[in-house]
Amino acid sequence: MERGDEREMTNHITDQTLTDLRVLIVDDDDSVRKMVARVLNRLGATVWTAPSAEHALNCASVWKVDVVLSDVMMPGATGHELAARLGALRPELPVVLMSGAVSRSTVTMSSHHRQRQLLSKPFSRDQLLSALRPCLPYPETSASSV
Repeated sequence: MERGDEREMTNHITDQTLTDLRVLIVDDDDSVRKMVARVLNRLGATVWTAPSAEHALNCASVWKVDVVLSDVMMPGATGHELAARLGALRPELPVVLMSGAVSRSTVTMSSHHRQRQLLSKPFSRDQLLSALRPCLPYPETSASSV
């Protein structure tokens, strides 16, 4: 996601579409973490952030999160490695991976795990919502649709 994309992502947000969703954002890029967190907060989500997979594992063991939104390429453990380690601890926990460099191997690795989705950077607000809506802790009603 690029800096100019935040304006597009936050325009016309009028409801709390993701109320009650608890999201852990994992990205080594501080500006991406902050931008995505700001958008998700405005949509009503509770958000925690982590700069690395190791930090995210610690956070996920302390906080009750509904979904992890993680970058694929990070120093240390990758998003795929984080998803595998989280899957061993909490198999039901959905992981949405973000990547600015989507390759065939990235898509293949994501598709082998039923709880994993791949979101290509830069992404729009609607693409982010589409990736996270299935992770809501309750069924959505038409009144909360965007």
